[in-house]
Amino acid sequence: MMNRRQRADRTTVANRLPRGTTHSVIQGRDVYVFKKNTEVGIQFEIAVYFDADEGGYCAQLYSPAVEESWKNAHVGHLFEDGVICMGFSSMRTRPTLEDAYGRACLWAEGMAIMMRSYEAGTPSEFPFSINNDSTEAANALRGYR
Repeated sequence: MMNRRQRADRTTVANRLPRGTTHSVIQGRDVYVFKKNTEVGIQFEIAVYFDADEGGYCAQLYSPAVEESWKNAHVGHLFEDGVICMGFSSMRTRPTLEDAYGRACLWAEGMAIMMRSYEAGTPSEFPFSINNDSTEAANALRGYR
């Protein structure tokens, strides 16, 4: 039987997340996987789920593969385990599924810009951050591809 949070999550998914969002239960967690097509033509597949241990909703990158050196909260705003850095005091979570989804979509646009700029030979920092360090991004981008 579903609890109140699970019912609310299903309603949010039906009303706010893209058509084609899939649901599965992984390690006892309800996981919702959606595809995000970015403005620069890179498609991301991201899972959003409630993590009781983290105290909120996490978003985790499924694809595409991202260079290991970009898996850094300051470089690619992505933790080593693929969880997207959401900022704020709880860097790995947001209080609602809808908020985690929105942050994940914004993150995907930023990561896509980093990827395309590197492919063009003009590496860029993650564009939606107030704590960018230009040398940190340039060093991490050297290893891409």
